[in-house]
Amino acid sequence: MKHRSFTQEFKRQAALLSLNESIPVQTVTKKLGVHSNSIYRWIQEYEKHGEGAFLGLSTKL
Repeated sequence: MKHRSFTQEFKRQAALLSLNESIPVQTVTKKLGVHSNSIYRWIQEYEKHGEGAFLGLSTKL
C-alpha cells in the first residue's frame, strides 16, 4: 500500500468539515477517501494548534 501525504490546507479543510460544518467524520472519510483515524488525528491537531497545525508536510501524492 502506498503511503499518501496531504497538504496543510487539505488537512485543515478536512478537520474543519467536521468541526465547523458538523459533518460526521464517517461522511468526511467517504467523501475524501481518507481513513477515519487520520481525520480524528487532524481534528485533534487543529483543535490544539489552530492555524499553526500541519506545518510538517507540503505535498500531496
